[in-house]
Amino acid sequence: MENRIKPEAFDVVRECQLNGLSTHMFTGDREPCARRVAKALCIPQFKATMTPTQKKDELELIKRDSHVLFIGDGVNDAQVISSASIGIAIDTKNVLTCESADVVILGSDLRNLI
Repeated sequence: MENRIKPEAFDVVRECQLNGLSTHMFTGDREPCARRVAKALCIPQFKATMTPTQKKDELELIKRDSHVLFIGDGVNDAQVISSASIGIAIDTKNVLTCESADVVILGSDLRNLI
């Protein structure tokens, strides 16, 4: 099953990049799907087939050099959300994910991030 890219995701990623933020994508999805999404959103750095622990470990490496904001939407993101400098849960009904986050954004409109 292929993930659909939310139309507003293009604007959100572009806005982040225009403001000097480095964008990375960590996903549990398979590599072909992850590559397609990363390419469409112009995200140069992505990693696929990642477990929650692998996401957290990768975030810790990036965090050595800078502050990291992580946005996640599922229970598999709770661990990495709690490890980020700022963790954001978006459009999730999972209590653990919400409790792990510094910020919870209700609804699924990604433009609420900018």
